[in-house]
Amino acid sequence: MQEHQDYYTILRLSENATLEEIKRSFRRLARDCHPDLHPNDAKAAERFRLLREAYEVLSDSARRSRYDRRRGTNLSQSEEKASPQVYYVRGVEKILVRDYRGAITALSEAIRLNSRFIEAYLKRCEAYIAIGNERAALEDCQLILRYQPDSAIAYYYRGRARQRLGYADSALKAYTKAIRLDPNFAPSYYYRGVANHELRYRQRAISDWREYTELCKKQGNLQGYRLGMRALSQYSWLPLKFGNRTLEQWWYKGVDSFSPNGNDRNAQAWHQFQHQLAGGMRFLQLSVQTGILTLLQLLKNPVGGILSAYGSLEPKMAMLISFGFIFLAEAGFWVGMSSRFSENEGATFRWLILGMIPIISLFLIIGLTRSLFQASRPWTGDLFMASSAILPLAAFSFCSAFFDLMPNLIVFGLAVFSVSHTILLLYGGCSQLLNLSESLSALIVPTMIIVTTFLTWLGLSIFF
Repeated sequence: MQEHQDYYTILRLSENATLEEIKRSFRRLARDCHPDLHPNDAKAAERFRLLREAYEVLSDSARRSRYDRRRGTNLSQSEEKASPQVYYVRGVEKILVRDYRGAITALSEAIRLNSRFIEAYLKRCEAYIAIGNERAALEDCQLILRYQPDSAIAYYYRGRARQRLGYADSALKAYTKAIRLDPNFAPSYYYRGVANHELRYRQRAISDWREYTELCKKQGNLQGYRLGMRALSQYSWLPLKFGNRTLEQWWYKGVDSFSPNGNDRNAQAWHQFQHQLAGGMRFLQLSVQTGILTLLQLLKNPVGGILSAYGSLEPKMAMLISFGFIFLAEAGFWVGMSSRFSENEGATFRWLILGMIPIISLFLIIGLTRSLFQASRPWTGDLFMASSAILPLAAFSFCSAFFDLMPNLIVFGLAVFSVSHTILLLYGGCSQLLNLSESLSALIVPTMIIVTTFLTWLGLSIFF
C-alpha cells in the first residue's frame, strides 16, 4: 500500500461511506479503465490497479479501520504545513462528492488561516445551503459583503437562504441585487423566478425563467436549459398554440421566405426588424395569457382576489390589461344595446360614448376617493378597479342580445349575478387596493353605484 494515496479520493467517496456505496462507486469507476476494455492503455491498467487496491482496503472493515488510523495520523502531521489554499481545495473536493459536512470542516480551517478568504466563504455558503443550515449561510454572506460589497454570488446565496427560511419578498430583493451586479449569473434569474411565483407575480416569474433559459443556452449549460424549459412549460398556463406553433414561431416561419440573403446592411436591418416584431408577438401572447388568468382570478374571488390579481402585474401590464377590459366592456355593451334597440344614423357612435360614461365615472370617483384618504396606490390601480367592476355589467349587456331565447328566470339570475359581482369587486377594491376600512368601504360603494347610475341615465337622456 502506498501511503501517499488517498483511497477515499480515488473512489470519490466521503470518509463515512457505507459498504454499499463503496461497491457501487468501484463498479462505476472500474468500467472506465478495466484492462479488458483498454488492453493497450498502460495508464488505464494503473488506474484500475489503484481502484482495486482502494476497494480491497475499504471494503474490509479491519483493513479500513487500520487505514483510517494511519491516514488520520498522516493528516494531522501535515496540518501544520497546510496552507489555506490546501484546505480550500480539500473542501471543494468534498463538495464534489457531496460530503458537505467534511467540506465545511475543511473550508472553516481555510477561513481560520485566512479570515478574508472570500472563495472559501462562498463555498462554505454552498455547503451550508446543501445541508439546510440557512442561518449559518446568512452569517457567511454578511461577512463576505463586509469585505466585498459587490459580490453577486453572496447576494445570490443570501437570497437562497432567505427563501428557504420563508422570506420570499426579502429573497427577491437579494436576487435582484445579484442580477444587477452580475447580469450573466444565470441561477439568480431562475430562483428569482421561483420567488416571484411564490409571491404570485406570475408574469415576472415567466420573464425570469425565460431569461434564465436564454442565458443557459448561450453559455452551453444544457442541464440548466432543460430546467428552465421545464419551468416554462409547467407554469406558462394557456400556451396559445395554433397547430403546433406559438404566435412567435408562426411569425418566424412566415417571414423566413421573405428574408433577403447575404450579410449586407439590408439583410441585417431586416433581421433586426424581424426580431423586434417577434418580441412583440411574444409580448402579445404573454399579455393575452395574463389577461385571461387575471379575469378568471377576479371571477373566482372578486373580493379577496383583486389585490393579488393587481399586485401580480407590473404597472405597464396592469394598464394594458385594464384597457383590454375596457375594450371587452365596450364591445359587450355595444352588442347588447344595438340588438335591443333600433339602429339609426350615428347610433353606434352614441352607444360607444354612453358605454364609456360608467367607466370614466368610476375611474374619477375612485381617484377622488384615493386622493381624499391618501391611499398610496398609483392611478393604474384606479383604472384596473374601474375596468374590472364594469365587466360583469357589460357581460350582462352582451347576454341581453339573446334574452328572447332565454326563460325569464335565467335572465333574472344573470342580472343578479352581474350586479352582485360588480358590487363585490368595488368593495374588494376599496378595502384592499385603496386600503379603506370595511365600514368606510360599505359606505363608499353604494355612493359609487348611485353616482355612476345617475350619470349613465343622464347620458342616455342626452344622447337618445
